Amino acid sequence: MLKPDKTRVENGVTINEKIIPDSARASKYCASWCRKGEPMKPCRPLSYGVTGVTIHNTEDLPKVKDDGEQYTRATWPNCNMGGVVVHYYVDDLCAWQNLKESEAGWHATDGTGQGNYGTIAIEVIMDAKSEKRNAAAEANAAKLAASILHRYGLGIDQLYTHNHWLGLADRIVPGARKNCPLYILPHWDRFKAAVKAELEGLSGKADTDTFGGDTFGGIAAGSVGSYMVRITTKDLNIRKGPGTNYNIVGVIKPGAYTIVAESVGQGASMWGKLKSGAGWVSLDFCERI
Repeated sequence: MLKPDKTRVENGVTINEKIIPDSARASKYCASWCRKGEPMKPCRPLSYGVTGVTIHNTEDLPKVKDDGEQYTRATWPNCNMGGVVVHYYVDDLCAWQNLKESEAGWHATDGTGQGNYGTIAIEVIMDAKSEKRNAAAEANAAKLAASILHRYGLGIDQLYTHNHWLGLADRIVPGARKNCPLYILPHWDRFKAAVKAELEGLSGKADTDTFGGDTFGGIAAGSVGSYMVRITTKDLNIRKGPGTNYNIVGVIKPGAYTIVAESVGQGASMWGKLKSGAGWVSLDFCERI
């Protein structure tokens, strides 16, 4: 297994850096743009500059704990990713960085267009079954995407799906169009709202709360009618508002509880308000019953 060259924590996400060196050469044919003996990455700067973040999905690997490490290793030195090279792989545990943010990648299927040569790529590792792991991977991806957008002074409208670039891709690789990010697309608006909440938190826009009504940091809490959930983890934090940027006001034990409102917020794909009035909990660790 690979060992990171450096590890950092960014907006709560642990990032293991393993940057593909400029000297890396493919040991076999990977793709038409990466043949045996050719560079394993474009070895070019982002010619458009950093103009956004592109979100992808790739499959969770069975019986693998650190999927990001295995995808990083499969990219380089194993040359098993079909020529795809991205900036970050993100799973439920952490992120692995394969390219410097200033470097172009091969991920958007638009050749030297703005996707490959103007955006930072995040591959979110998910599957069709593992709801808890998927939610944690999405939460990590939202945190990382927001951190990148914040770093370059970009807004939520500079968050793109892979599909955004695929209209151009058909001109380069006929039939390249596909549904990506496959698992996030059905609730893209929810994921985008989670990134926006993280971004506003980093920008200091979600530091205030108002309890005269159900408004927190400018985010309205939507009434969904009450429903029951079962807490699926031990000692889940209760927070003053819907987000990890709010203080912890207690913990909740495993069991059945009533949710009376939902809200997007920092640190989870969705937050639920407890009927007791004790506060808010991450619905990523709850099962609806």
